[in-house]
Amino acid sequence: MQDSKVIPLLFGLELSDLSGPLAQFQALKIDQQGMMKVIKGINAVADNKAAENTIQKLVSVLWKDLENNLNNIPSKGVSEKHERPQTEILEELVSQVRGLGAQMREFDPETMEKEMHYGKMRDRGIHPDQMNEMLHVMSLSSRTDVSLLLLAGFSRDSMPWLAEVLVEAHRELKTATFEQAHEIRKNLNSLVKMTMHSPLGIGKIKREKYGGILFELPHLIDTAISQKLELLKIGTDDKENAS
Repeated sequence: MQDSKVIPLLFGLELSDLSGPLAQFQALKIDQQGMMKVIKGINAVADNKAAENTIQKLVSVLWKDLENNLNNIPSKGVSEKHERPQTEILEELVSQVRGLGAQMREFDPETMEKEMHYGKMRDRGIHPDQMNEMLHVMSLSSRTDVSLLLLAGFSRDSMPWLAEVLVEAHRELKTATFEQAHEIRKNLNSLVKMTMHSPLGIGKIKREKYGGILFELPHLIDTAISQKLELLKIGTDDKENAS
């Protein structure tokens, strides 16, 4: 425990399982020896200290009851990996987008000017027409369709929160039904529209030359999902005809 006053107590865990900020402290397992060290540590910094033999007797007597209570705690089943639903991510990002206006007013003009120049230089490498062609080629195979990932890559530097949503949408669309994919498209279009009409979105578009990727991003995203919906509809129709 050294000089720290933070003692992580591990229940159902090994010392090797401890990670993160708590790893810097000397953790103890919840057993009789560990509880003895905790009580002695608390007693050492207490104003009214108890005699050590008193602590030894109390811990020895009370540990059995505490151990029985700990053993009666029901164990949790193996939990599946939690994947955040699309709606939860969208709600969180909508809140962030609404707060961008205040952040824009705090930007330094000199920094903004440098970013404008850098943004223009960075996005000159590809034309929206070329991107449309790439999306079309990728959509020809439902197994290798990474259209949204491609768009996420192009928007990550300018709008990282939007790139995160595009990656999540790609994951959900891989197993989505036609109805679920339609709902994902609806939610995503709403977020993109709100983003592009925010002060930050408007500023980004104005800093691009006409026809830049960000200017066409809403259309490109809708095109990518529309192509995915078309493939899902074809698959659904084929199953219905087969039955």
